[in-house]
Amino acid sequence: MSDEEILDIAFENSYKVLILDYDWEEIMSETHPFIAHNPARSHASKEDVKRILNYFERTEQYRKCQSIQNYLTERL
Repeated sequence: MSDEEILDIAFENSYKVLILDYDWEEIMSETHPFIAHNPARSHASKEDVKRILNYFERTEQYRKCQSIQNYLTERL
């Protein structure tokens, strides 16, 4: 698996945890337990969320960008 594939999985998993309320502990027990932020913290840092937003902007996944922007506005 390439570094880019690992990065893609990590950002997708972070999106699932932050926006879709997936259980991060379940993700950690899966085959590819990569997450782009520290899920053990009670809240993701603003910097981590902005980094996740920037990733989805670069990959042109704008629906996810809107959800993440809403998360930033409402929760951080």
